[in-house]
Amino acid sequence: MIDRASLGFKCGNNNYDQLGKNSYKFVKYEDLVKGTKNTMEEISDFLEIEFNNTLLKPTFCGLDWPGNRFSGEPQQGVNSDGIGSWEQRITESEAVLLEFFFDDYMKEFNYSTKFNRRDSMKAASSYYKWLNFKSNRQGDHSLATKSKI
Repeated sequence: MIDRASLGFKCGNNNYDQLGKNSYKFVKYEDLVKGTKNTMEEISDFLEIEFNNTLLKPTFCGLDWPGNRFSGEPQQGVNSDGIGSWEQRITESEAVLLEFFFDDYMKEFNYSTKFNRRDSMKAASSYYKWLNFKSNRQGDHSLATKSKI
């Protein structure tokens, strides 16, 4: 998730920088699900297409689609039930680690952080250690005991 989301943000920011604000638009999930009509009207204006109420109903390849949820529960249409649900889906240690990796993007898109920087650094340190021990590409440090330095 960290790699995929990071790549998405970096590509999005690169596209915005390269193409400019008249050719690339970011849309926040919260804006889309809380103010669906207003957000879709803004997107229609941005794309220079006529707004139509069919834009308020989720579809996939032109077919009605109930949408997706992390919970797997069925839903009908767009709703804001998912806002803030991350706190029930992930652990606190996962959340603090995500804040470490995405704090710049969170600030850029006006999201508040929940944890302090010290806790984020501890989480990153633990994650780094975990990656080193889980990697099958661990360095061979046996020569360090024989070094004369």
